Amino acid sequence: MINLIQSDFYRALHSNTIKILFAVTSIFATVLIVCTHLMAEGTLSNAFFSLLFVASDMTIMSLVGTVLAVHMIGGEFEARNMQHLVTSGHSRVKIVISKAITYCTMFALITSPYYIAATITFVLDLNFQAGAELAGIMVLVQNKELFDLSKGIILLAVVALVYIGQLSTTVLLAFIFKKASLVMPIFYFISVSSGQIAIYREQIGDAANILNLTPFAPDYISITASTDHSTLIAAAFTSLAYSVAIAAITCLYFNKREVK
Repeated sequence: MINLIQSDFYRALHSNTIKILFAVTSIFATVLIVCTHLMAEGTLSNAFFSLLFVASDMTIMSLVGTVLAVHMIGGEFEARNMQHLVTSGHSRVKIVISKAITYCTMFALITSPYYIAATITFVLDLNFQAGAELAGIMVLVQNKELFDLSKGIILLAVVALVYIGQLSTTVLLAFIFKKASLVMPIFYFISVSSGQIAIYREQIGDAANILNLTPFAPDYISITASTDHSTLIAAAFTSLAYSVAIAAITCLYFNKREVK
C-alpha cells in the first residue's frame, strides 16, 4: 500500500489542478486576512462582510474538497488508472485507503494558507474584525484574549479534523458518482440540510440529535475560543470515527462494484 500512496502523492503533487487549488486558497486567505484587518482599522467599509463570506474557509473548503475528491478519484476512473490498479492485483481496500490518506493529506496542504493566516493574526497580534457572517477560522481566532498560542493550535487542529470529517463524505460520493456535476450538489445539499436541521433543532426535537454522530453537528461546525474541552474532544473523536466509518462504507461499495 505504501507504493500506492507514493504513486498517488506523486501524481497529485505534479497535477496542475492541485496547484490551482492551492493558489485559490492562498489568494482567498490573503484577501480575508487583509480585508478584515482593514475593516478593523476603519479603512474598509463593513458592508464588505457579506462579500467576504465567499472567501471564508467554510465556503472555500467545501468547494476545494469536492473538486479535490473528483480530481483524485473520479479522474482516476476516467483515465482508467483505477481499472489498471484493480486488474494489476491490488486490493480494493488498499486502493480506497491509499486514496483516502492521500486525499486528507492533500486537503490539509491545499487549505493550509487559512491556518497560516490565522496563526499570523495571533502571533503578530493583528487587529482584525471578523463578523459572525464570515464563520469559520477567522471568527475562531477573533477573541485572542481567551486563549494562548498552544490552545489556538489545538482549536485549529480540531477545526481541521471537523472539515476533513465532513469532506470524507466526498470520497464516498466520488467513488459512486465520479463526476463533479453530481458530487458537488449532493455534498452541498448535505451541508445545507445539516445547517437547517441545526437551526431548527428545537422544533425538530430528538431527530436532530443524529447530527451529533457526525462532524455536521451544530456544536462542531461553530467551534469558538470559548468552546469547552469536552466539546472539542467530542468533535475530534466524532470526526475521526465518522471518517473511518465512511472509509469502511466506501470499501464495501468498491468491493462489490464492477470496474469497467
